[in-house]
Amino acid sequence: MEEVHASEFTPMKRRVDWLQFHCTVDNLPELQREIFHKCWYDEMKKSEIAEQLGVSIRTVQRNYRLACERLICALGDFN
Repeated sequence: MEEVHASEFTPMKRRVDWLQFHCTVDNLPELQREIFHKCWYDEMKKSEIAEQLGVSIRTVQRNYRLACERLICALGDFN
């Protein structure tokens, strides 16, 4: 297992990580980006998003999951 050093968690590193996160969100496909934004940033319920966008809740769930998978692939796990 790889060791993690405290120096890897400097404020600048965290800022760069968050900047990269937000840029990656901005580059998601349109529907995934819109749904992820409403869930993550606006803290809307998936049922509210479905109603607002005029799509099924399963469409919202699927696109949110796909957006999360893309973010993990692009950025790695943020643990």
